[in-house]
Amino acid sequence: MASSALLKVPDIWYELKRWTGIAIAKKAHKILNDKSNGYYNKLLLCSSRVGPEKDEVLHIEKVAGGNLVYTINPEMIDDFMGIYKEKDICSQINDPVPDEIMNRLTKIPYFNEGYDEYGIRIEDFVNHPSFVFTKDQFSDSMKEIEEYVIERKKEL
Repeated sequence: MASSALLKVPDIWYELKRWTGIAIAKKAHKILNDKSNGYYNKLLLCSSRVGPEKDEVLHIEKVAGGNLVYTINPEMIDDFMGIYKEKDICSQINDPVPDEIMNRLTKIPYFNEGYDEYGIRIEDFVNHPSFVFTKDQFSDSMKEIEEYVIERKKEL
């Protein structure tokens, strides 16, 4: 997990959380789009957030121009369109993550596990905390949808 020194500086941790997703997305995009790897699929991204500054959405800006699919909720589309109304957007998918950011990120073992293609053993993946967290979130959301449909059907 993150070092206690990082956790004591919330602004740095907030910024690094944004860059974590960007770094992993850029690396996955590069791997998936390298024809020598034999992949015939696209990267699917979601869960973008405003930040780290209030006038930027690095989760979208830094992967602009990529051969990928991005699912974005309507609120995020509104935020993005408002923030970037007067800003130019250019392809940044092939731009590297700044060295100073990567130097900080690679000091976090949890980041390295996700960043390295072989950082998590296949047999350990299903029990990895990030996978379990995401699975639980999706399962809970699906339960909410199912309960909503059941209640709506009763009203009909």
